[in-house]
Amino acid sequence: MSISLSQPVFSDNNISQTSNYGRVMPRVISINESSLRYNDYNPELQNEQKARVKVVKQYKIDLINIVLNDSFEAGVISQSENYIDRYANKENIEYIREAANELYLENFSDPHILTGLLIMMGSLSYNDAYPQGQTMALGLLQHECITVRDRAIQVFERWNSKKGINVLKSLRCDRVWLQKYVDKVIQYLERDGED
Repeated sequence: MSISLSQPVFSDNNISQTSNYGRVMPRVISINESSLRYNDYNPELQNEQKARVKVVKQYKIDLINIVLNDSFEAGVISQSENYIDRYANKENIEYIREAANELYLENFSDPHILTGLLIMMGSLSYNDAYPQGQTMALGLLQHECITVRDRAIQVFERWNSKKGINVLKSLRCDRVWLQKYVDKVIQYLERDGED
């Protein structure tokens, strides 16, 4: 029997075998085992995905309108915080996170929008914000706008989770005052942060 390197060798039980050249050849994968599952073609699932896209789009409209019409002052509860406090719940938190993440990617050069999104994510618990909130805050720790960086650090402080300590420890700020703030947040989280 002649075997070429491009020809797979299979046994009766469809397990990979080694060719005469010592290479392990792949086994045949049926359509049921591949990443293209029946559910990928299921009309009900496709309708669910379309509905999800529609819901996320509506939340994007809501979030961007709130943020654009909001002002962010120290010590004052913003409309963005109020929105999350009033409307974020187990049924829609995933949609809100996804909408916020899409807005974050689409508006990375707009400090006002980024600040509003950080305030929203900071209004959630660490676990409710996970993973999009942490990804946004992490990405903004080195943003060109110093106020956005400051707000990203505040989000980690507000989450009050020890899970954020390693991220903050890896941060090196180009402004002395900002680095001192990071160091204080790290000390606070190590001492008082929740596990």
